[in-house]
Order: sequence, then structure tokens, then C-alpha cells
Amino acid sequence: MLSWFGLGGSSYDSREVKPTPDQQQLIKIAQNVILECHPEQLIVDGKYLTSSALTELVNAIVQASSAIVSQSEGMAPSQQTKKLNEQDEDALVLYLELMVSITLENKDRLSQIWPSVQHHLQWIMSTFGRNPVLVERAVVGLLRLANRNLFRLKDDIAEEILHSLAMLLVIFYFRSSLMRILSETGTIESSLSVIDNPQ
Repeated sequence: MLSWFGLGGSSYDSREVKPTPDQQQLIKIAQNVILECHPEQLIVDGKYLTSSALTELVNAIVQASSAIVSQSEGMAPSQQTKKLNEQDEDALVLYLELMVSITLENKDRLSQIWPSVQHHLQWIMSTFGRNPVLVERAVVGLLRLANRNLFRLKDDIAEEILHSLAMLLVIFYFRSSLMRILSETGTIESSLSVIDNPQ
């Protein structure tokens, strides 16, 4: 979360440039302000929202995520051809984590929001292959949701979640097919270096 606000985090900490003492002091102040705002209450209180408000919250997260991609160098949300920059990736990860956490808190109303959540996870997994951290968080989010809800035998939603795990096979199949095609053309070494280490 802090990296999304430009205050540190995984990608921020890996940069070569370290903040100055003044910047470190400002980061500490900003961290305290964020902590005092208790952003986690958005997730915890999500279970007290009305059904329509919960649906609108999930839809707002989806729209905010699409807006980030649209604004990223003028790309359409449905056509991602370039790797997202660190700030945009961190923002999408934040929205994704919010969505997964809110969904976990509202497991009794999962059938109401599952179509939007499933579509969003599928969009991330199929569109952002050059942003492995984002895809990884989407896969982990799907597995967390499946772990929490697959054993709810009384609900039809468990079967829908089980079917959604097929998204993981699509990712594996795509990468395997790409490797096979590249090996047949003799360009696998150079192409794999581009896939695994995009510029």
C-alpha cells in the first residue's frame, strides 16, 4: 500500500536511489497519517454494506483498475501491449488486494459479486503477462478465494469457483505452447530471455 502512495514498498525499496533524510522524515509522517485513517476498515466494514452498495464498491474497484490501464500511455484496457510502469502496477495490485479482501469478508454474499470478481481476475491473468507480480497476486487471490469457499457444499458458488481454477491452466498452457512454438523455430533462447526479463 505504501508503494502506491509513493512512500516505499517492494518496488520502491529495490531502486538504487535512496530517500534523503528529509524524505525519510516525510515518509514516516505520511505512514502515520495513513495508519490513523485506518484504511483496513474499508475491508472490515464491507460486510455491513447493503447488497447494492457492495456491488457498487466492487464495480468501482474494477473501473478504477481499468482507468489506470487506460491512462497508462493511452492504452485501451482491452489491449495491453506494453509492460506497466511500477506505479501503475502497484496501483493495480492495491486494487486487486482490496477486491480479494472485500470478497473474503463477504463470503455469504459471494454469489452476488462473484461474476465481477472472476472477470477481473481473468482480465489480470490474461492481459498482464509482462507484469509477473500482478499476475502472481491475482493467482494467489484466486487460490485464497477457492480455499475459503470450495467446501461450502450447500452453495452453487463452490462449483463456479472450482471452474474458475481453469484460468490457471490457461496461463500454464499459454506459456507451454509458446515455448513449443519457439523451440520449433529455433528462437527459444532469445525469446525466453525477452519473456522472463522484459525491458
